[in-house]
Amino acid sequence: IAELVAVGTEILLGNIVNTNSAYLSENVPAGTSVYYESVVGDNRDRMKAVFASALDRSDVVISLGGLGPTEDDLTKEVCAEVMGLPLSEDPHSRKRIER
Repeated sequence: IAELVAVGTEILLGNIVNTNSAYLSENVPAGTSVYYESVVGDNRDRMKAVFASALDRSDVVISLGGLGPTEDDLTKEVCAEVMGLPLSEDPHSRKRIER
């Protein structure tokens, strides 16, 4: 059972269309069923609730969006918090980004 969680206030406001969820729903690996799709804005508390719920009811949670460089992109921090995992920086990836 898979769940897609699209993050971004711009989706909720209708500024952009969430074509990523449609694409992924059609292209998940064989044997995977997408039972839920959620959209949540860039709000820490609501994101925590949505991801916690998704993790409780699904085997696989795929997050879309909310991973940019701006302050409202909280997805990685919120997901780490919900799962009780620390964030860490990969030095090799950092060097590739800087290049």
